[in-house]
Order: sequence, then structure tokens, then C-alpha cells
Amino acid sequence: MFIGWLTCNLEVLLPHSLCRSTTANAPANRQMPIASVVRGKLKKIQTMDKPILKISYDAFASNFEIEDFTHIEDFKTDLEKEYSYFIKPRPVGRGGGAYELVIEFLLNTDLKTYLSIVGGYLGGKVIDKFVDPKLEQYLFKPFFNFYKSFSEKHGRVEICEFKIELYNSKIIIYKIEELSVVDTFEKILETIYLKLENIVIEDEFPSEITIPVFADVMNENVVYRPPLGMEETKENITKEDYFKLWKLDYEYIHGQRIYDLVNNTLIENAKFITEDEYYTRQ
Repeated sequence: MFIGWLTCNLEVLLPHSLCRSTTANAPANRQMPIASVVRGKLKKIQTMDKPILKISYDAFASNFEIEDFTHIEDFKTDLEKEYSYFIKPRPVGRGGGAYELVIEFLLNTDLKTYLSIVGGYLGGKVIDKFVDPKLEQYLFKPFFNFYKSFSEKHGRVEICEFKIELYNSKIIIYKIEELSVVDTFEKILETIYLKLENIVIEDEFPSEITIPVFADVMNENVVYRPPLGMEETKENITKEDYFKLWKLDYEYIHGQRIYDLVNNTLIENAKFITEDEYYTRQ
């Protein structure tokens, strides 16, 4: 049952391992505290691959050379302590939008396993000197620390997109207005964990979760779209907008849905348009 795999231990983080699910009627004393479960399996997950990190951004260029961040080498030195990484600047003409980071982490695990571990950790706020460092690696806390230092050295560097690529799903989080993805990241993950039962349709998990999306009216019809960055037209945006509307894509049967978190409903046959389509229709 659904409850069973949410309470699985860290053994399931190992590639190809099986999750022994419990049932809703299982005795309460069979539910081990997450700290005990994690500690018992810590040795097994020590051999897991590090998350792979990809960073891309637009950068000005002259004479076929990128005008890169001043402290990019310091950033790389920090990153290699914790991650296998790949950084790719893209040359663009001078204008707005350059030097904002797109962050993508690749993890060799599936959505339900990842959320069952980090979601339970976030909800329980485990504090254990043996357990915390390994779990924090999968919450990307070392990266966020390195990023904050890098950002401060340059005055301010924004993350415009944060992606988590799992082998059966992808989570995409957009920055909205001047609200930092970093400050909201853990709350977003915890919310996905808590809402997961509501977005699994007949055992099909979403293959992509886009956070957030906005409702708009075009030609007297309601459409849904991603945030527009510096061209955003929606007013009075707050942190709560991360927790109102999400787009869900299902690869196999159920297509696309808009998830209304406020009313806890999945909207079928909703019209979603991309950023390019939005500008074309204006």
C-alpha cells in the first residue's frame, strides 16, 4: 500500500534493491524511528554514487571567449569536495538575464524512494551526527553553502531554475520575482512528500513536476503557464505562490494535469502554454 513505501528504510536507496512495504494495519511498534532506520543502513548507502551536478548559465562573450564569473574557480574547488559536476556557460549577447544559474542534480534513484527518505527527514528534523551528513548530501545542503559563498563574492548571483532529475521523474522549480529558490527549497520538497499520495493516479507517478505555474486569462479562456522571469505580469507574488498550482506530466496513461494544492484537486484538460507560446499569443 501507499503508506508502506513511504515508511521504507534507506535500503531502497541502493540501485535495484526492493522496498519491503508495510500495510496500514501493521502494528505501531513496527514503525522504527527514522534515526534508527537510517543509522542501521548508513553503511550500505556509503557506497552510493554522489549526486551529479550540472550548472549552466548565459554569459557575455568577446573574441570567442566567455566573460566568466571572477570567482568561478573557487566555486569549482568547493564543488568537487562533494559532487561530480559539469559547468557550462553559454555565450549570449549583452542584455538582461545573463549570469543566472540553472542548477540540475542527477540522482540514481526513483521519485518515491527519494521522497520517502528526504521527506521523512525534513518532517522529523533528525539531528544525529552520524545520520545528518549523508542525508544532507541528498538535500544538497553542501551545494547551497558553496553557492551562498559564491553569490556573496559577486554581490548576488541568482538561481533561476533548480531541477532534480531522477531516473523516473524530474522536479523543476522556478524562481519567482525576487524570492530565492534556496530559501523555499526544503519546504517545497516537504510539500511534495506530503502531497504525493494525491498526485499518484492509479499507481502512475508523475514523470515531471513543474513548480509553480500561474493561471492567466487569454481570449476569455483560462490558461496555465510557467513564471516569466523578468517579464512576469502577475502582481503581488508571494512565497505562497509556490504552493498553489503545479503542472504534472504523466508519461504512460494520464497525460497532463494541473494540481490545485489549495483545493487539493487535479484539473484535467487544462490548457498549459509555454513561455514562448505565451508571448506569441500576446
